[in-house]
Amino acid sequence: MRANFEGWFCRCAIVVDNSQQSLKLHKKDSLKMTTYYYVAASQRFLLEEEPLDEVLKERYRHYQSREKEIDFWLVKQPAFLEAPELAAVKAKCPQPSAAVVSTDKTFITWLKLRLQYVTKGEFEAPSAAIPNGLASLEAMA
Repeated sequence: MRANFEGWFCRCAIVVDNSQQSLKLHKKDSLKMTTYYYVAASQRFLLEEEPLDEVLKERYRHYQSREKEIDFWLVKQPAFLEAPELAAVKAKCPQPSAAVVSTDKTFITWLKLRLQYVTKGEFEAPSAAIPNGLASLEAMA
């Protein structure tokens, strides 16, 4: 069963694309170095085999109830995996890949425990190797 992520993520305004608008989704100062935490796996695993849709919807509702700003994003074909320092991670991650990226380390640790068969890590952006931590290599339809 394939989850319907597209409509839900559009309503939540957390779809990430390659345009400059994606930078506006994250309200942090774009010149300030931000630590991002992630879990990455194949798109098939994250989007079809696991109930990630339910997990992220529940997280979104929780944030709404607490009036907390969204600090997590689903990124298909994450560009940060192209960074030389993450080459080993990319080599282990089946393609096409996807990642849940957050500035909340605790949430990503919980996701790793919940999903199990994912790679967990962190990176800082913007940097020379990763100018936009939320960028995607996937062509937009």
